[in-house]
Amino acid sequence: MEQALATAQKRHAQAVRQALDNYQTDKALPPSARQLAELDKIHLDRYTIDCPGALPDFATELDRTVLVTSRSTPLLSVTECSQVIQDAEAYFAETDAGQWSTQQSGQYRVAGFWIRDIPAVNAWFVATVKQRLFVLLKKAFPDFMESPNDLCVDNAYLFKYTTETGRRTDVHTDSGCLSFTIALNGEEDYEGGGTWFEGIQKEDGSSIVEMNAGQITVRPGGVKHCGHAVTKGTRYIIGGFCMHRNKVETVRQLLTPTTSTAAAPINNKANLEAAVALNPACDAAYNLLANDYLQAGEKVKAQQVFEYCLQHVHAKSGDIAYSLGSLYLEQDLHQKAKECMETCLQADDCDMDAMMALAQACSGMGDAAGEEACYQSVIQTDTAAPKVIASAYCNLGVLHQGQPEEVEYYRKSLECVPDNFEPQFSLACAYASQQQWPEAVQAFRTAIDLTADKENSVKALQALYKASMNLIRSDSSQPATREAMMARFHEVMGLDNYSRLAAVASQ
Repeated sequence: MEQALATAQKRHAQAVRQALDNYQTDKALPPSARQLAELDKIHLDRYTIDCPGALPDFATELDRTVLVTSRSTPLLSVTECSQVIQDAEAYFAETDAGQWSTQQSGQYRVAGFWIRDIPAVNAWFVATVKQRLFVLLKKAFPDFMESPNDLCVDNAYLFKYTTETGRRTDVHTDSGCLSFTIALNGEEDYEGGGTWFEGIQKEDGSSIVEMNAGQITVRPGGVKHCGHAVTKGTRYIIGGFCMHRNKVETVRQLLTPTTSTAAAPINNKANLEAAVALNPACDAAYNLLANDYLQAGEKVKAQQVFEYCLQHVHAKSGDIAYSLGSLYLEQDLHQKAKECMETCLQADDCDMDAMMALAQACSGMGDAAGEEACYQSVIQTDTAAPKVIASAYCNLGVLHQGQPEEVEYYRKSLECVPDNFEPQFSLACAYASQQQWPEAVQAFRTAIDLTADKENSVKALQALYKASMNLIRSDSSQPATREAMMARFHEVMGLDNYSRLAAVASQ
């Protein structure tokens, strides 16, 4: 434990130094008397979180609450927000022809940039943080810091959500002890959006917080949340995390994995075990510890950790439920896996990985109707990623083998992800089973072009050979000579494909 605490202290010091290098709030001008007076007028709407689990750190100093500046007292002006968007768009227009950078975020891909990387936006951001945001955080969490100067920005990102890059985000927690989200444009510019928070319930019964331009949401970083999909238009927001410069986030620092080297070996497992001991009510520590056991091949111990967490810490932890359900699937414990995936979907009804795993559990139980219902739910979920929808359609094709809709399901799968061998090969096989030989031949030839895998390639070549033979036999006029037959065969199958198959046969 002593070594783990020393590790956390060292990581915290390094993180603070890096934060102040990226976002130099310690060098920015302090707030003016006028700014302080304006900030004092800001009203914060408060939503209390009521759910199992706990924050990783500072549970006695930080209430599990979500606070939002009211619409009548936003933190930023509409003009100011518009200027930030213009600066961001101008940067990408000059550097990448208007194409924003993107990065993978869980199951989804999002567009945006680290604010430190865009000089014009970064200069505005650092000044705003020092003169307004830190003061607002002090007002929101008065017992956590003596002065706004105790804070620094761990990191911040400006997101551009569209129907393509704003499908959704996974349920997650943030880095840093405090988090914030700033809305940069108004609700007239987009439809959808908003942030779901675990354990809050507004007067209208929802758990989604929506903001207009200039409003900001602040909360502890360990609060679980996710972004809801933008279904029309474009939404811009800033999301960021803050640290207390003098208070070590011991558990969070221990949850951060470090790669070992020969010169500096790191025992992540020991750090994670210490994190659990320090805060047994935080489910994040259990999840990472169990996954560390899995990587070490200790599946029994991992399963015990997952099961303990669901039974005694957080009965509706989606991450834990999914990981445990996946372990049950490996053991063909399909009923238990089904229960876990249903728990996961209670935590996040748009978790398509869990929905696909639930379908697998239903399949193992012989519940074809349940399996099909899962796939239908996937394809009807607007926020599902194209590759997940493609997989659902492909599996529906398998479920309807020999039925009229089989071909259509494979076609729809390929509409989602055109360069996918499995549905293309399955489509070809479906055509062949229905003796639609011209379509089967073309589909097999396309499948061959989509794979570099030797086993798949041979499988498709052999199937193409049979389909080509049947196509020629079904022709009303047969080639008169052997030479004419071979020429026709080469034409139907493709000379390259014929040569490749001949080479395989000769091995």
